[in-house]
Amino acid sequence: RAERSSRAAPSRRAAGSGGPPARSSPGARTVASSLGIDIAEVPTSGARITEADVRAYAESQTASQLPPGIPTPSSSVEMTGMRKGIADHMRSSIANTAQLSFFLEVDVTDVQQMRRDASKDSDTTITLAHAIIKACAAAISRVPAINSILSEGTVHQFDEVNVGFAAALDEGLIVPVIGGVEQKSISEIAAEMDDLTTKAKEGTLLPDAVLGGTFTVSVLGIVDGFTPILNAGQSAILGVGRSVQKPVVRRNEVVVREMLTLSLTVDHQTIDGAVAAAFMRRLQQAIERPAPLFK
Repeated sequence: RAERSSRAAPSRRAAGSGGPPARSSPGARTVASSLGIDIAEVPTSGARITEADVRAYAESQTASQLPPGIPTPSSSVEMTGMRKGIADHMRSSIANTAQLSFFLEVDVTDVQQMRRDASKDSDTTITLAHAIIKACAAAISRVPAINSILSEGTVHQFDEVNVGFAAALDEGLIVPVIGGVEQKSISEIAAEMDDLTTKAKEGTLLPDAVLGGTFTVSVLGIVDGFTPILNAGQSAILGVGRSVQKPVVRRNEVVVREMLTLSLTVDHQTIDGAVAAAFMRRLQQAIERPAPLFK
């Protein structure tokens, strides 16, 4: 007669135990499947393998991968999908580049006021990040070596400035690309950046939207500054921290200005220190004398 489906399925005992095959409960098989465990490898001292046996085996396998003395973790999640892709990408970047970072504090008082004024005449709210992306294009036009990619021993330099920007998702970071920034107005940059960010968060971003970047900007507005890691292949990435009001000396007087720390990481294989410094100086000029950015 047909066996009932609830009957425990046969399973063998732990490899090398020499005992007869053990059975497993439906719950044990479900847990094993969710954890990616071959239930045939799970040992049991009872008549059949239980959920508790599977979880104990999973913990023992995780513990065996940790250094001695480390306590049993409360949870262990294997890196897959986007998280694994990010890890591989970052590891490749560190392994294949000679990363060097520069820091510069810039006065954003005037550009902040100008972007607020420009927002009144725009369908999109213009942020400091939008203005800085446009300023990067202006600085790159004066120091084009920054806008380059190293590939198989050859440095490729580009006239078109395609700026990738880091967008945070629950699963990790994604870097959509705004193409031809040098030819776009700040309002156009703002609208495109907002559209790409929305699509990224909704999961509707097309694959080619993250391709073709020649330079990257990463904004972390809750910290004063940081050292961003290069997007693999690119020669430079700009890190943007938070702006804060500070007392500074202007024309022998102490005044309060809104200041921002920028950090530039370059691949020293392709970008010398003098070139990086020249770019930072041009970027500072573009930000602190912002009128041309809003034309």
